[in-house]
Amino acid sequence: MRMITSLCIFGIFAIQLITVVEMQKKECNFHGKFFKHDQVTKLWFPFDLCNDYRCDNGQMKPLSYSCLHDGKCLKIGERFEKSCCTLECMQKQGDIKTYTTIRHVAVGCLDSNNQCHKHGEKYRVPITEDTFQECTCEGLLENTEGINRCGNTQKGCKVNDRFYVNGETFENPKGIPCSVYTCYNGKVTPIRHRCIGIGDTCHEVGEKNFITFWPHNKKQRCDCAKGGKGAGITNCKEV
Repeated sequence: MRMITSLCIFGIFAIQLITVVEMQKKECNFHGKFFKHDQVTKLWFPFDLCNDYRCDNGQMKPLSYSCLHDGKCLKIGERFEKSCCTLECMQKQGDIKTYTTIRHVAVGCLDSNNQCHKHGEKYRVPITEDTFQECTCEGLLENTEGINRCGNTQKGCKVNDRFYVNGETFENPKGIPCSVYTCYNGKVTPIRHRCIGIGDTCHEVGEKNFITFWPHNKKQRCDCAKGGKGAGITNCKEV
């Protein structure tokens, strides 16, 4: 009987001791706002709107990690684009505690046409209606903004918001199918015309008896002949 009584007394004492220990655990004081031990809450602006925190014996400890950007919560590893750059929400381990940060993982360049270019990409930037510069994007991670590395100003031809250098050839510059032009002294000059066949295939001047649906959307056999300033379809017969 005495042993049972002793065990009961010891059990009551242990429960009381645990209760006292629990009661002795500290509340958390975060900028004048108090949280009870084990209380889970979100902090408020401007501290952290994304993560849940738990009061642990006087210290607010995060239960998860994420990044706040422009009012949006980002998960670890989540990426987004801003000003021609790619940024990522990252979790870092400091000397004392773990923290989150947003770092650049790719840096691009913004040209004078407000077009983005990737690191190492080559492109042409207009200076006037018939001059441009050859540029290369230098987007290094140690910088937060890419640099347009451009050469000397060159004369060329601007067609559909794209520049061509003198002597460069290109097709269909004005939506004319099967036409080939060159940039000559700042002017777009035709150098080769062909006739359009079925499936947007091109036929040389002098080619005969090919099938086309152009220009009246009717199936026909035609010849390709030189005419006017270009090539023309002649001798057509419906099939």
